[in-house]
Amino acid sequence: MYKGIKSLNQLKEDNFYVKNFYGANFREVNLKGINLKGANLNRANFNNSKNVPQWINKGLDENSIYCQELFIDSIRNGFKKLSGIYLSNANLKETDLKGADLSNAYLIRAFLNKSNLSDTNLSGANLSDANLSDANLSDANLSDANLSGANLSDTNLSDANLSGANLSGANLSGTDLKRI
Repeated sequence: MYKGIKSLNQLKEDNFYVKNFYGANFREVNLKGINLKGANLNRANFNNSKNVPQWINKGLDENSIYCQELFIDSIRNGFKKLSGIYLSNANLKETDLKGADLSNAYLIRAFLNKSNLSDTNLSGANLSDANLSDANLSDANLSDANLSGANLSDTNLSDANLSGANLSGANLSGTDLKRI
């Protein structure tokens, strides 16, 4: 776990990717060229940081601390540029994500039951052990997605692209698999 970060240039140069930045201090750091998608940023401080990506700004509180719950609120209010985002264990139940880009997103154990994910790009996403029961995934791109152990009961998967998807251990009872 990283408590303070003076420079991320070393991360760029060494091609070193840290996935857990929980509580990290990015205060006054220039984030230009740094890819933080897929990282856990909960409670990270972005006060006076430069070149903060829009998706991070959507989750900042009044003290510039990243809070996943605020980010989820922005998703519920229509923010859909979510490629590579870290939302493991997130409660997105009954959320309208129609047409969103969730490619390569980390949605492990996420609650997406009764959500509208039609025409959504979930290619390469990790949805292992996610709850997608009674969700609408019609016309969704789930190519190369990890759905192992996911609950897909009573889910609409009609016309979805599941090429290369991992469905091992997934619950498919009552799932609409028409035209797959």
